[in-house]
Amino acid sequence: MNLSVVAVTETWLDSTIPDSALFETHSVFRKDRNRRGGGVLLAISNSLNPTAVDSSGFPSSIEFVCAAFTINSERWLCGAYYRPPTDAASLGLLEEVLNNLELDLYAGFILMGDFNINWSPVNPCPLKSTLQDLADSFCVDQVVSKPTGSSADFLTNTIIDLICTSRPDRVCNVSIEPGLSSSDHHMVSFRIRGSPGKLPDQVRETFQYHKADLNHFHNLLSAVPWNLIDYSDLDDAWENFSDYFLACVRECIPVRRGRKRVKPWISADLHKLILEKRRLFRRARSTGTASAWNKYKQARNKVRKSSKKAYNDFVTDLFQKKDNRKSFWSFVKSKRNTSNSVDCFLLSDGSKICDPTRIAAEFNYLFASFFSGSADTNDVTAPALDIPPLNNFRITTAQVASEIKKLFARKAHGPDGISAQMLKLACPTIIPVLTKFYK
Repeated sequence: MNLSVVAVTETWLDSTIPDSALFETHSVFRKDRNRRGGGVLLAISNSLNPTAVDSSGFPSSIEFVCAAFTINSERWLCGAYYRPPTDAASLGLLEEVLNNLELDLYAGFILMGDFNINWSPVNPCPLKSTLQDLADSFCVDQVVSKPTGSSADFLTNTIIDLICTSRPDRVCNVSIEPGLSSSDHHMVSFRIRGSPGKLPDQVRETFQYHKADLNHFHNLLSAVPWNLIDYSDLDDAWENFSDYFLACVRECIPVRRGRKRVKPWISADLHKLILEKRRLFRRARSTGTASAWNKYKQARNKVRKSSKKAYNDFVTDLFQKKDNRKSFWSFVKSKRNTSNSVDCFLLSDGSKICDPTRIAAEFNYLFASFFSGSADTNDVTAPALDIPPLNNFRITTAQVASEIKKLFARKAHGPDGISAQMLKLACPTIIPVLTKFYK
């Protein structure tokens, strides 16, 4: 089995055994008890760029080790933990360690190990409640649901080897594998689902119409050589008009560039909590008092719980609304790592085509094949209608100006990038040019 991350508890290692004797292709992070029993170890593949985490502030008596690694440009934190069966104070030390780790700085956090606390649903053990409260305070979920072994201290089929993670949506395929022949524990394996990645952030341009230099705008429009536009081909004519017109727009109307709101579930109240948490962190770091740090930790835990609840409520609301297609698919698109374009297609003979022109031709051939002209049809002669032909009518500049005034100013622009508000601001200078398109 090729494992990228390995966590081992009760290693029984000491300083006489070097890391190089354990793994060749993995970086080893460990904490030895240096006496009989105990010890924890993390081995992380060098391909994941593992790095040690500063543990100088950790209690010396806790058997815990952690390291950071990278998955698809995301930085994750992983920890291995062992709680001796008779050590009731170890969970308090674990809470102290987790408080010292800035979990918010990582895309995901995974804590693995032998907790010696039966997670079985029928287990009334008080330590289980303590561990559950600890998991809730740090917004992590325990994902192992099948028995991991048995021992003399526990009933058969206990769940004591646990995996707690802040990203249960990314931890999948949790399975119980046979352990070492000399061990009463099974091995727990899982996969970390790769990040879907993010599409490049789209920069949204917003024209500041209230700051437009209208005098300069109309002077530029008057100076443009509109007479050079050839109206015999309307497509080319409109393309030339758009180039000239938008050049004048960008010269005279300021543009504000911003990015889309990527986390719509963060409300104003939640944003205030986040700012308050940051303020308390700065104060705690500057003063260093226990009171300041406690206030920061309380605010941090409150932000974590509120953020998780807000996200879950947001996703639930997306599915419950009957007509919420735009918001729903916008959320789905944000979770994808590809655009809507399709690179290649397979033909019926198994060959692959990637050229856009060839793809369009094949689709055209396919659609045309459904409409054969060989079927017998009875030609129907349309009745003669006494309707005068529309071969002599005029559209005046006054009519064009009137229609532009009726446009809704806040309506979004089309593919050409010309908005209704731009045309309104360009009146009356641009009216004669637009009228020529109807002649």
